[in-house]
Amino acid sequence: MNEQFTLLDSFARPVIKLARANKKTSIQHVSKDTVEYVYNSQGYRTEQFDNIPDSYAIAIGCSHTEGVGLPYEFVYSNQLSQRLGLRVINLGVASSGAMFVKKNILSWVNNIQKVPKFVVAQWPNPYRMFVYEKNVAHFESVYSPSQCLIHHAIKLSENNLLESWASSIIEANTILRLLNIPCYNIHFQKVDTYSKEIQEILINNKVKMHFNDSCNSIWDLDSNAFDKSHHSIQCHEQWADRLIDIIHE
Repeated sequence: MNEQFTLLDSFARPVIKLARANKKTSIQHVSKDTVEYVYNSQGYRTEQFDNIPDSYAIAIGCSHTEGVGLPYEFVYSNQLSQRLGLRVINLGVASSGAMFVKKNILSWVNNIQKVPKFVVAQWPNPYRMFVYEKNVAHFESVYSPSQCLIHHAIKLSENNLLESWASSIIEANTILRLLNIPCYNIHFQKVDTYSKEIQEILINNKVKMHFNDSCNSIWDLDSNAFDKSHHSIQCHEQWADRLIDIIHE
Protein backbone atom coordinates (compact mmCIF):
# COMPACT_ATOMS: atom_id res chain seq x y z
CA MET A 1 0.00 0.00 0.00
CA ASN A 2 1.34 3.45 -0.89
CA GLU A 3 1.85 5.87 1.96
CA GLN A 4 -0.46 8.86 2.00
CA PHE A 5 1.05 12.30 2.45
CA THR A 6 -0.17 14.48 5.28
CA LEU A 7 0.87 17.91 6.44
CA LEU A 8 2.76 16.40 9.37
CA ASP A 9 4.87 14.28 7.01
CA SER A 10 6.62 17.40 5.78
CA PHE A 11 8.09 17.76 9.28
CA ALA A 12 8.88 14.08 9.80
CA ARG A 13 12.27 14.19 8.06
CA PRO A 14 14.89 16.87 7.33
CA VAL A 15 13.90 17.05 3.66
CA ILE A 16 11.34 15.65 1.27
CA LYS A 17 12.70 12.38 -0.05
CA LEU A 18 13.05 12.41 -3.83
CA ALA A 19 12.18 9.69 -6.33
CA ARG A 20 15.82 9.47 -7.41
CA ALA A 21 16.92 8.57 -3.88
CA ASN A 22 17.59 4.99 -4.97
CA LYS A 23 19.65 6.17 -7.94
CA LYS A 24 22.83 7.36 -6.26
CA THR A 25 24.67 8.34 -9.46
CA SER A 26 23.74 9.37 -12.97
CA ILE A 27 25.92 10.31 -15.93
CA GLN A 28 25.05 12.96 -18.50
CA HIS A 29 27.00 12.79 -21.77
CA VAL A 30 26.98 16.15 -23.54
CA SER A 31 29.08 16.31 -26.69
CA LYS A 32 32.67 15.68 -25.57
CA ASP A 33 31.86 16.58 -21.95
CA THR A 34 30.54 14.30 -19.23
CA VAL A 35 28.72 15.46 -16.11
CA GLU A 36 28.39 13.09 -13.18
CA TYR A 37 25.57 13.64 -10.71
CA VAL A 38 26.14 11.98 -7.33
CA TYR A 39 23.11 11.99 -5.01
CA ASN A 40 22.85 11.22 -1.32
CA SER A 41 20.44 8.70 0.17
CA GLN A 42 17.58 11.24 0.07
CA GLY A 43 18.15 12.09 -3.59
CA TYR A 44 19.98 15.42 -3.26
CA ARG A 45 23.22 16.37 -4.99
CA THR A 46 25.13 16.92 -1.76
CA GLU A 47 26.73 15.09 1.14
CA GLN A 48 24.81 12.77 3.43
CA PHE A 49 22.80 14.48 6.14
CA ASP A 50 24.61 12.71 8.99
CA ASN A 51 27.59 14.16 10.85
CA ILE A 52 26.45 17.73 10.23
CA PRO A 53 29.05 20.12 11.70
CA ASP A 54 28.18 22.74 14.27
CA SER A 55 28.69 25.47 11.69
CA TYR A 56 27.20 25.04 8.22
CA ALA A 57 24.86 26.74 5.75
CA ILE A 58 22.15 25.71 3.30
CA ALA A 59 21.63 26.59 -0.36
CA ILE A 60 18.23 25.69 -1.74
CA GLY A 61 16.49 26.30 -5.06
CA CYS A 62 15.91 24.75 -8.49
CA SER A 63 18.31 23.64 -11.27
CA HIS A 64 20.36 26.83 -10.79
CA THR A 65 21.27 25.62 -7.31
CA GLU A 66 21.52 21.92 -8.13
CA GLY A 67 23.98 22.89 -10.86
CA VAL A 68 22.46 21.02 -13.78
CA GLY A 69 24.90 20.84 -16.68
CA LEU A 70 28.03 21.36 -14.58
CA PRO A 71 30.38 19.20 -12.51
CA TYR A 72 29.62 19.79 -8.85
CA GLU A 73 32.96 21.46 -8.16
CA PHE A 74 31.84 24.47 -10.23
CA VAL A 75 28.36 24.91 -8.69
CA TYR A 76 27.98 28.18 -6.79
CA SER A 77 27.15 26.47 -3.48
CA ASN A 78 30.42 24.54 -3.62
CA GLN A 79 32.30 27.71 -4.52
CA LEU A 80 30.73 29.43 -1.50
CA SER A 81 31.79 26.51 0.66
CA GLN A 82 35.38 26.70 -0.54
CA ARG A 83 35.67 30.47 -0.21
CA LEU A 84 33.97 30.75 3.19
CA GLY A 85 35.56 27.62 4.67
CA LEU A 86 32.06 26.48 5.60
CA ARG A 87 30.09 23.38 4.65
CA VAL A 88 27.19 24.41 2.40
CA ILE A 89 24.50 21.75 2.10
CA ASN A 90 22.93 21.86 -1.36
CA LEU A 91 19.17 21.18 -1.41
CA GLY A 92 18.67 22.35 -4.98
CA VAL A 93 16.29 20.27 -7.11
CA ALA A 94 15.78 20.87 -10.82
CA SER A 95 12.24 21.95 -11.82
CA SER A 96 11.16 22.56 -8.23
CA GLY A 97 8.97 25.50 -7.23
CA ALA A 98 8.64 27.94 -4.36
CA MET A 99 6.30 25.74 -2.30
CA PHE A 100 8.81 22.89 -2.44
CA VAL A 101 11.60 25.24 -1.34
CA LYS A 102 9.48 26.52 1.55
CA LYS A 103 8.50 23.02 2.70
CA ASN A 104 12.10 21.85 2.72
CA ILE A 105 13.29 24.92 4.63
CA LEU A 106 10.60 24.38 7.29
CA SER A 107 11.20 20.63 7.42
CA TRP A 108 14.92 21.16 7.91
CA VAL A 109 14.76 23.70 10.71
CA ASN A 110 12.06 21.69 12.50
CA ASN A 111 14.06 18.45 12.46
CA ILE A 112 17.73 19.38 12.74
CA GLN A 113 18.98 20.42 16.17
CA LYS A 114 21.99 22.26 14.73
CA VAL A 115 20.51 25.23 12.92
CA PRO A 116 22.32 26.57 9.84
CA LYS A 117 24.44 29.69 10.06
CA PHE A 118 22.45 31.08 7.13
CA VAL A 119 20.21 30.01 4.24
CA VAL A 120 20.62 31.00 0.60
CA ALA A 121 17.14 30.69 -0.91
CA GLN A 122 17.14 30.83 -4.71
CA TRP A 123 13.44 31.15 -5.46
CA PRO A 124 12.24 29.45 -8.68
CA ASN A 125 9.78 31.02 -11.10
CA PRO A 126 6.20 31.38 -9.82
CA TYR A 127 4.63 29.27 -12.58
CA ARG A 128 6.14 26.08 -11.14
CA MET A 129 3.89 23.94 -8.97
CA PHE A 130 4.75 21.26 -6.43
CA VAL A 131 2.68 18.07 -6.10
CA TYR A 132 3.32 15.36 -3.49
CA GLU A 133 1.67 12.13 -4.64
CA LYS A 134 2.17 8.53 -3.53
CA ASN A 135 4.99 9.66 -1.26
CA VAL A 136 6.95 11.09 -4.20
CA ALA A 137 7.57 14.74 -5.11
CA HIS A 138 6.46 15.80 -8.60
CA PHE A 139 6.86 19.16 -10.29
CA GLU A 140 4.58 20.75 -12.85
CA SER A 141 4.99 23.95 -14.83
CA VAL A 142 2.58 26.38 -16.42
CA TYR A 143 4.43 27.46 -19.52
CA SER A 144 3.48 29.00 -22.82
CA PRO A 145 5.39 30.93 -25.49
CA SER A 146 2.79 33.61 -24.96
CA GLN A 147 3.74 36.00 -22.15
CA CYS A 148 0.07 36.97 -21.97
CA LEU A 149 -0.95 33.43 -21.08
CA ILE A 150 1.84 33.10 -18.52
CA HIS A 151 0.74 36.36 -16.90
CA HIS A 152 -2.83 35.08 -16.75
CA ALA A 153 -1.71 31.77 -15.24
CA ILE A 154 0.49 33.23 -12.53
CA LYS A 155 -1.63 36.19 -11.52
CA LEU A 156 -5.15 36.22 -12.87
CA SER A 157 -6.13 32.56 -12.68
CA GLU A 158 -8.33 31.11 -9.94
CA ASN A 159 -5.27 29.65 -8.17
CA ASN A 160 -3.23 32.87 -8.46
CA LEU A 161 0.23 31.30 -8.58
CA LEU A 162 1.89 34.65 -7.94
CA GLU A 163 0.08 34.96 -4.62
CA SER A 164 1.09 31.41 -3.66
CA TRP A 165 4.68 32.18 -4.70
CA ALA A 166 4.84 35.28 -2.52
CA SER A 167 3.24 33.56 0.48
CA SER A 168 5.78 30.72 0.31
CA ILE A 169 8.65 33.21 0.40
CA ILE A 170 7.10 35.23 3.23
CA GLU A 171 6.30 32.18 5.36
CA ALA A 172 9.80 30.71 5.01
CA ASN A 173 11.44 34.03 5.84
CA THR A 174 9.16 34.63 8.81
CA ILE A 175 10.07 31.28 10.40
CA LEU A 176 13.79 31.78 9.76
CA ARG A 177 13.59 35.28 11.24
CA LEU A 178 11.95 33.90 14.41
CA LEU A 179 14.82 31.42 14.69
CA ASN A 180 17.41 34.15 14.09
CA ILE A 181 18.67 32.44 10.93
CA PRO A 182 19.68 34.93 8.20
CA CYS A 183 18.09 34.21 4.83
CA TYR A 184 19.56 35.62 1.63
CA ASN A 185 16.80 35.57 -1.00
CA ILE A 186 17.74 35.61 -4.67
CA HIS A 187 15.64 35.47 -7.82
CA PHE A 188 17.07 35.57 -11.32
CA GLN A 189 14.05 36.96 -13.16
CA LYS A 190 13.65 40.70 -13.59
CA VAL A 191 10.99 42.08 -11.29
CA ASP A 192 9.14 43.64 -14.26
CA THR A 193 8.42 40.14 -15.59
CA TYR A 194 5.68 39.75 -12.98
CA SER A 195 4.85 43.06 -11.36
CA LYS A 196 6.52 45.59 -9.14
CA GLU A 197 3.64 44.97 -6.77
CA ILE A 198 5.35 41.78 -5.64
CA GLN A 199 8.41 43.74 -4.56
CA GLU A 200 6.23 45.98 -2.42
CA ILE A 201 4.48 42.96 -0.85
CA LEU A 202 7.80 41.39 0.09
CA ILE A 203 9.18 44.65 1.49
CA ASN A 204 6.03 45.15 3.57
CA ASN A 205 6.63 41.69 5.05
CA LYS A 206 10.29 42.48 5.83
CA VAL A 207 11.64 40.25 3.08
CA LYS A 208 14.59 41.49 1.04
CA MET A 209 14.75 39.88 -2.39
CA HIS A 210 17.76 40.31 -4.67
CA PHE A 211 16.14 40.42 -8.10
CA ASN A 212 17.82 41.04 -11.42
CA ASP A 213 17.55 44.80 -11.61
CA SER A 214 16.60 46.15 -15.02
CA CYS A 215 19.19 48.94 -14.78
CA ASN A 216 22.06 46.94 -13.32
CA SER A 217 21.99 43.19 -13.92
CA ILE A 218 22.98 41.49 -10.66
CA TRP A 219 22.89 37.84 -11.75
CA ASP A 220 24.66 36.80 -14.96
CA LEU A 221 22.66 34.31 -17.05
CA ASP A 222 23.57 32.39 -20.19
CA SER A 223 23.07 28.93 -21.72
CA ASN A 224 26.70 27.88 -21.75
CA ALA A 225 26.74 24.98 -19.30
CA PHE A 226 27.89 21.69 -20.79
CA ASP A 227 24.29 20.84 -21.73
CA LYS A 228 23.89 24.22 -23.54
CA SER A 229 20.68 24.76 -21.63
CA HIS A 230 21.74 25.82 -18.14
CA HIS A 231 24.24 28.37 -16.91
CA SER A 232 28.01 28.39 -17.26
CA ILE A 233 30.89 28.11 -14.82
CA GLN A 234 31.39 31.87 -15.20
CA CYS A 235 27.80 32.52 -14.13
CA HIS A 236 28.19 30.38 -11.01
CA GLU A 237 31.42 32.20 -10.19
CA GLN A 238 29.61 35.53 -10.51
CA TRP A 239 26.74 34.29 -8.32
CA ALA A 240 29.22 33.19 -5.64
CA ASP A 241 30.98 36.58 -5.81
CA ARG A 242 27.70 38.45 -5.50
CA LEU A 243 26.46 36.25 -2.64
CA ILE A 244 29.65 36.77 -0.67
CA ASP A 245 29.12 40.53 -1.06
CA ILE A 246 25.51 40.17 0.13
CA ILE A 247 26.47 37.99 3.11
CA HIS A 248 29.12 40.49 4.18
CA GLU A 249 26.87 43.54 3.80
